[in-house]
Amino acid sequence: MRPTLYLPLASVLTLLLAASCKPADTLAPRWDVHPAPPSVIVLGDPLPEFQVLAEDNRDFDIAERVVVDGQVNPDRWGDYPLTYRATDAAGNSTDTSFSITVTMAPRSYWSTAWSAQDSCADGSMFSYTAGIQDCDCPEDQVQLFNLGNFGPGSYVDLDLAGDFLERFNVSRSTSSLTWAGTGSAARSGDTLQVDWTVDNGATVLQCRTELTR
Repeated sequence: MRPTLYLPLASVLTLLLAASCKPADTLAPRWDVHPAPPSVIVLGDPLPEFQVLAEDNRDFDIAERVVVDGQVNPDRWGDYPLTYRATDAAGNSTDTSFSITVTMAPRSYWSTAWSAQDSCADGSMFSYTAGIQDCDCPEDQVQLFNLGNFGPGSYVDLDLAGDFLERFNVSRSTSSLTWAGTGSAARSGDTLQVDWTVDNGATVLQCRTELTR
């Protein structure tokens, strides 16, 4: 038979007092983010991998207690704020926030198979295929060809502008035609709307073109 061990009352009180005097957990978790998340990525490019880890002085790894508010869609341009919030078992909470911008580069527009729908002021409507390609142009320009279904040789330079290059200017002059107008890109990055005029010296044609792909 194992002997019964009796502790003096004073020892028991000492143990209970020590347990009751354990300092309260008042420290919030801390964050370890590596590598640093990108501030800007180009539309269509994959989001680089990065880790956001929360560690706590008492609970150690508390990955299951992390809540993420926000999500980045690399196929849709815009600003994407992200907030990571962690709470330990004692209720201490902390968060870390940053924003990732998905921006459109000129190559985001490049495609030779834009579906074009024209609605013109004279009541005419056309459906055809247009294209956008790189060109020997200044930075932040691309070339839209076959606008108005005048033939593949009919092209205008799109001078891209705006925080996400969502707006652009139409500018083109030849010996017989002058193009002018403005346009915009839908937030999805796969739809463009162009309001333009073409002047041949005798008449001016006004149209709106919807380009989708």
